[in-house]
Amino acid sequence: MPVEVIWDDDEKTIVRQIYSGVVTLEDYHSAIDDVATLVSSVDYIVHSIMDRTAITRTEGSFMKAMKYSDGKMPKNMGLRVIIKASRMTEVIANMGRYLAPDLINNIEFVDTLEEARNTIAKHNA
Repeated sequence: MPVEVIWDDDEKTIVRQIYSGVVTLEDYHSAIDDVATLVSSVDYIVHSIMDRTAITRTEGSFMKAMKYSDGKMPKNMGLRVIIKASRMTEVIANMGRYLAPDLINNIEFVDTLEEARNTIAKHNA
């Protein structure tokens, strides 16, 4: 399976998306639905870590995935941290601040899972 969505901590304050192999637009949509379900199951802010470390190739439009996600994310979604985003992903995400502002407002880019967790911890402090 190209995408696994799990709670990253026992407190259920961080949800992690783990991407691997070839990831299609349908895989992104499925992951977005799974994240929305988990985040909606609690009534406090939940942060997201998108781990793209093991992606070998993506198929489909990231812009379409962002637009889909913008309409699905619950109001209690907090900071979004992307691990190993390609330069193109960063550029598109920055453009997406205009297309999907609710989704892109709180986005950070890092290189490791440890950095992602530290970024969220600093954000919460």
